[in-house]
Amino acid sequence: MRNMLHVRVNDELALDAGTCEMASDPSGPVWIIRPPATTLFHQVLAYLREKPDPPRCPSGSMVGREGVAAAALVLRWGSYLAMVADHDKPVWPEVNSPSTSRISDEEMARINIEASAALAGWIDLYRADQGGRAYEQLVNRAVAYLPMPKRTSRMKVTEIAALADPGSRRSSSMRFVHPRHRASNACARTLRAIPAACSPTRS
Repeated sequence: MRNMLHVRVNDELALDAGTCEMASDPSGPVWIIRPPATTLFHQVLAYLREKPDPPRCPSGSMVGREGVAAAALVLRWGSYLAMVADHDKPVWPEVNSPSTSRISDEEMARINIEASAALAGWIDLYRADQGGRAYEQLVNRAVAYLPMPKRTSRMKVTEIAALADPGSRRSSSMRFVHPRHRASNACARTLRAIPAACSPTRS
Protein backbone atom coordinates (compact mmCIF):
# COMPACT_ATOMS: atom_id res chain seq x y z
CA MET A 1 0.00 0.00 0.00
CA ARG A 2 1.32 3.42 -0.97
CA ASN A 3 0.91 6.39 1.34
CA MET A 4 0.77 9.95 0.05
CA LEU A 5 3.42 12.36 1.31
CA HIS A 6 2.88 16.08 1.71
CA VAL A 7 5.04 18.96 2.92
CA ARG A 8 3.36 22.06 4.30
CA VAL A 9 4.99 25.29 3.08
CA ASN A 10 2.50 27.80 4.50
CA ASP A 11 -1.21 28.07 5.24
CA GLU A 12 -2.00 28.06 1.51
CA LEU A 13 0.42 25.56 0.02
CA ALA A 14 1.03 21.89 0.75
CA LEU A 15 3.44 20.24 -1.68
CA ASP A 16 2.86 16.80 -3.15
CA ALA A 17 6.06 15.06 -2.01
CA GLY A 18 5.34 11.74 -3.70
CA THR A 19 4.52 8.40 -2.09
CA CYS A 20 6.14 5.81 0.11
CA GLU A 21 5.61 2.12 0.60
CA MET A 22 7.18 -0.71 2.56
CA ALA A 23 9.16 -3.33 0.64
CA SER A 24 11.26 -6.38 1.46
CA ASP A 25 15.04 -6.25 1.37
CA PRO A 26 17.68 -8.89 2.21
CA SER A 27 18.52 -6.88 5.32
CA GLY A 28 14.87 -6.51 6.34
CA PRO A 29 11.88 -4.26 5.56
CA VAL A 30 12.65 -0.90 3.96
CA TRP A 31 10.64 2.17 3.05
CA ILE A 32 10.73 3.25 -0.60
CA ILE A 33 10.00 6.92 -1.25
CA ARG A 34 8.95 7.77 -4.79
CA PRO A 35 9.11 11.35 -6.12
CA PRO A 36 5.97 13.23 -7.20
CA ALA A 37 4.87 13.43 -10.84
CA THR A 38 5.44 17.21 -10.77
CA THR A 39 8.74 18.26 -9.21
CA LEU A 40 8.69 20.25 -6.00
CA PHE A 41 10.38 23.15 -7.79
CA HIS A 42 7.66 23.34 -10.44
CA GLN A 43 4.93 23.07 -7.82
CA VAL A 44 6.36 26.05 -5.93
CA LEU A 45 6.90 27.96 -9.17
CA ALA A 46 3.27 27.41 -10.21
CA TYR A 47 2.13 28.66 -6.79
CA LEU A 48 4.18 31.87 -7.13
CA ARG A 49 2.87 32.52 -10.63
CA GLU A 50 -0.70 32.43 -9.29
CA LYS A 51 0.03 34.77 -6.37
CA PRO A 52 -0.43 38.54 -6.62
CA ASP A 53 2.51 40.87 -6.21
CA PRO A 54 3.10 41.73 -2.54
CA PRO A 55 1.53 45.05 -1.44
CA ARG A 56 5.00 46.48 -0.86
CA CYS A 57 8.28 45.52 -2.45
CA PRO A 58 10.33 43.40 0.00
CA SER A 59 13.18 45.27 1.63
CA GLY A 60 16.80 44.93 0.56
CA SER A 61 18.60 45.15 -2.74
CA MET A 62 17.47 43.26 -5.81
CA VAL A 63 20.53 41.03 -5.70
CA GLY A 64 19.86 40.26 -2.02
CA ARG A 65 16.28 39.29 -2.82
CA GLU A 66 17.51 37.14 -5.72
CA GLY A 67 19.71 35.19 -3.33
CA VAL A 68 16.87 34.53 -0.89
CA ALA A 69 14.44 33.64 -3.70
CA ALA A 70 16.89 31.23 -5.33
CA ALA A 71 17.65 29.48 -2.04
CA ALA A 72 13.94 29.13 -1.27
CA LEU A 73 12.87 27.93 -4.71
CA VAL A 74 15.86 25.80 -5.65
CA LEU A 75 16.86 24.19 -2.36
CA ARG A 76 14.66 24.74 0.70
CA TRP A 77 11.28 24.08 -0.92
CA GLY A 78 12.17 22.96 -4.44
CA SER A 79 14.18 19.84 -3.63
CA TYR A 80 14.05 16.74 -1.42
CA LEU A 81 15.49 18.91 1.36
CA ALA A 82 11.90 20.08 1.91
CA MET A 83 11.03 16.53 2.95
CA VAL A 84 14.11 16.02 5.13
CA ALA A 85 13.62 19.35 6.92
CA ASP A 86 9.84 19.12 7.32
CA HIS A 87 9.11 20.42 10.83
CA ASP A 88 5.62 18.87 10.83
CA LYS A 89 7.10 15.36 10.90
CA PRO A 90 7.91 13.92 14.35
CA VAL A 91 11.53 13.38 15.30
CA TRP A 92 12.61 9.74 15.22
CA PRO A 93 13.24 8.41 18.79
CA GLU A 94 16.65 7.03 17.71
CA VAL A 95 17.89 10.38 16.40
CA ASN A 96 20.42 10.76 19.24
CA SER A 97 21.87 7.27 18.86
CA PRO A 98 25.57 7.28 17.81
CA SER A 99 24.77 4.62 15.22
CA THR A 100 22.10 6.71 13.49
CA SER A 101 23.08 8.12 10.12
CA ARG A 102 22.26 11.80 9.77
CA ILE A 103 21.63 11.68 6.03
CA SER A 104 22.32 8.91 3.56
CA ASP A 105 24.37 9.14 0.37
CA GLU A 106 21.21 8.40 -1.61
CA GLU A 107 19.33 11.28 0.06
CA MET A 108 22.22 13.67 -0.51
CA ALA A 109 22.43 12.59 -4.14
CA ARG A 110 18.72 13.23 -4.64
CA ILE A 111 19.00 16.71 -3.10
CA ASN A 112 21.99 17.48 -5.36
CA ILE A 113 20.20 16.29 -8.51
CA GLU A 114 16.91 18.04 -7.80
CA ALA A 115 18.52 21.30 -6.65
CA SER A 116 20.85 21.33 -9.69
CA ALA A 117 17.93 20.83 -12.09
CA ALA A 118 15.91 23.51 -10.28
CA LEU A 119 18.82 25.98 -10.41
CA ALA A 120 19.18 25.40 -14.15
CA GLY A 121 15.47 26.11 -14.59
CA TRP A 122 15.65 29.25 -12.43
CA ILE A 123 18.59 30.61 -14.42
CA ASP A 124 16.73 29.90 -17.67
CA LEU A 125 13.82 32.00 -16.36
CA TYR A 126 16.22 34.88 -15.70
CA ARG A 127 17.81 34.63 -19.13
CA ALA A 128 14.43 34.53 -20.88
CA ASP A 129 13.22 37.67 -19.11
CA GLN A 130 16.25 39.97 -19.10
CA GLY A 131 14.93 43.50 -19.17
CA GLY A 132 11.41 42.33 -18.38
CA ARG A 133 9.30 42.22 -15.23
CA ALA A 134 8.28 38.56 -14.88
CA TYR A 135 11.53 37.41 -13.25
CA GLU A 136 11.59 40.28 -10.75
CA GLN A 137 7.95 39.59 -9.86
CA LEU A 138 8.78 35.95 -9.10
CA VAL A 139 11.73 37.02 -6.95
CA ASN A 140 9.60 39.42 -4.90
CA ARG A 141 6.80 36.88 -4.52
CA ALA A 142 9.24 34.18 -3.39
CA VAL A 143 10.68 36.48 -0.73
CA ALA A 144 7.21 37.55 0.41
CA TYR A 145 5.40 34.21 0.43
CA LEU A 146 7.95 31.42 1.01
CA PRO A 147 9.11 30.91 4.62
CA MET A 148 12.85 31.33 4.99
CA PRO A 149 14.96 31.74 8.16
CA LYS A 150 17.07 34.55 6.69
CA ARG A 151 15.81 37.37 4.52
CA THR A 152 19.03 39.04 3.41
CA SER A 153 21.97 38.06 1.25
CA ARG A 154 25.45 39.51 0.80
CA MET A 155 26.16 37.80 -2.51
CA LYS A 156 27.90 40.09 -4.96
CA VAL A 157 26.27 41.13 -8.21
CA THR A 158 29.25 39.79 -10.15
CA GLU A 159 28.63 36.28 -8.78
CA ILE A 160 24.98 36.33 -9.88
CA ALA A 161 26.01 37.60 -13.31
CA ALA A 162 28.55 34.78 -13.63
CA LEU A 163 25.81 32.20 -13.17
CA ALA A 164 23.76 33.80 -15.94
CA ASP A 165 26.68 33.95 -18.36
CA PRO A 166 28.29 30.50 -18.75
CA GLY A 167 30.81 31.88 -21.24
CA SER A 168 32.38 34.33 -18.81
CA ARG A 169 35.83 33.68 -17.37
CA ARG A 170 34.52 34.18 -13.84
CA SER A 171 31.83 31.55 -14.37
CA SER A 172 34.37 28.95 -15.48
CA SER A 173 36.67 29.73 -12.55
CA MET A 174 34.06 29.58 -9.78
CA ARG A 175 34.87 26.73 -7.41
CA PHE A 176 32.11 24.22 -6.66
CA VAL A 177 31.65 23.32 -3.00
CA HIS A 178 29.89 20.02 -2.44
CA PRO A 179 26.58 20.73 -0.64
CA ARG A 180 27.17 17.84 1.76
CA HIS A 181 29.80 19.87 3.66
CA ARG A 182 27.25 22.57 4.40
CA ALA A 183 24.08 20.51 4.57
CA SER A 184 25.14 17.72 6.90
CA ASN A 185 24.99 19.79 10.10
CA ALA A 186 21.66 21.34 9.18
CA CYS A 187 20.21 17.95 8.34
CA ALA A 188 21.45 16.56 11.65
CA ARG A 189 19.28 19.11 13.43
CA THR A 190 16.23 18.44 11.28
CA LEU A 191 16.39 14.68 10.80
CA ARG A 192 12.95 13.12 10.56
CA ALA A 193 12.09 9.44 10.81
CA ILE A 194 11.24 7.76 7.52
CA PRO A 195 8.54 5.57 9.12
CA ALA A 196 6.94 8.66 10.64
CA ALA A 197 7.25 10.55 7.36
CA CYS A 198 5.49 7.72 5.59
CA SER A 199 2.39 7.94 7.76
CA PRO A 200 -0.62 9.07 5.71
CA THR A 201 -0.95 12.85 5.72
CA ARG A 202 -3.56 15.26 4.52
CA SER A 203 -2.92 18.36 2.43
